[in-house]
Amino acid sequence: MPETNTTTRTELIEAVKRPINFMVMVLLMVEALLGTMAFQFVEFRQTLIWVIIIFFAAFTLIVVSLGIWRPEVLQGTKNWDRSFSDRLADDIYFAVEGYLENLSDQEKIEAWLSLSDVLKTQDSGNEEFDVFCKRMSSRIEKKAELKNKKVNIPGIIR
Repeated sequence: MPETNTTTRTELIEAVKRPINFMVMVLLMVEALLGTMAFQFVEFRQTLIWVIIIFFAAFTLIVVSLGIWRPEVLQGTKNWDRSFSDRLADDIYFAVEGYLENLSDQEKIEAWLSLSDVLKTQDSGNEEFDVFCKRMSSRIEKKAELKNKKVNIPGIIR
């Protein structure tokens, strides 16, 4: 018997890893408690039934609202902040800039444009990551001052 109890707890913990799962578990527990109370306390039955209905409606409204405006909350994930891409792009720029000092201006521009293009054309299948890479690309182009620079190397069209 203790082994089954431990297994049940483990299964419950595994089932409640995401916030939406936890919210549904709480909903079920509260509804079960209110339902039991409605059967036990006959004089309050109508009030308790209305509380059950209102609680379910409010819960559904909250979940739908979160699903529309903050879906990452229901999934248990956090969006990548814009400052993350900017800081990482700055770090990459400062780390690589010193190594590129020995190159000619055209070679430096080509190196930065190549890095920027690789980041821009990222197609990982994860939209959030792809946007992150595009923001990094824009930041690197800004840091390397590539906006109005042209590459005069045969085979590269800019």
